[in-house]
Amino acid sequence: FKTGCSLVFSYSGQSIPNRLDVKIEKGVKIYFDAVETQARVEQVKLKVVELFADGQRAVVDKYEPEAVSVLVWHVAAHEVGHAIYGIRNIDAHIQKETGVLLEEPRAELTAMFTLRLLHQKGVLSMPELQRHLVHFALDGLRYFAKFDSQPLQPYIIFQMHAYCTYFKHGLLAFNDAKQMVIDDSKTMQVLDDFSATFEEILACLDQNDAAAGKRLE
Repeated sequence: FKTGCSLVFSYSGQSIPNRLDVKIEKGVKIYFDAVETQARVEQVKLKVVELFADGQRAVVDKYEPEAVSVLVWHVAAHEVGHAIYGIRNIDAHIQKETGVLLEEPRAELTAMFTLRLLHQKGVLSMPELQRHLVHFALDGLRYFAKFDSQPLQPYIIFQMHAYCTYFKHGLLAFNDAKQMVIDDSKTMQVLDDFSATFEEILACLDQNDAAAGKRLE
């Protein structure tokens, strides 16, 4: 059941509690909302048809975005990232705003690092990996639709970085009609890039000093 802020805003998943002292003493629970997630997937499909070349056939029908896949392969690792990696551990060396803005991007990178690791360990085939990365990229569209939302700024900042990464490596490109097209053969290049950024952030958290804080800033 839902209480508190969940009555007016629902998450696909959430790692609770947020308070570090309670988390340390009591542990962490993670929950998922498949109904809310599917509603978001339907929003994304409408944007895909609008923004991608032959969006229905070449993207929606081909990659088949749906809630369970998003929860299992993206949201789960994202929420585990919140549970086990604490930006607040380095609070003494960074501005408060930096910690707030980095927490969600670091959780998103946890999911991408985990996808790559699961492929390397033989859990995910390359076609499966490509599909899950495309799902992740498509999900970012809904954040751009709410670009001026202050509460969503950490997510939006990450998606700006993510889309720059997709275009840098050619996973996404514009055709002559200014619609996006997907080249999923670039999946590993994108995940390698994401993983390098993720590991750099973790190295700073482990170092936990003024020099590491300066790098995060």
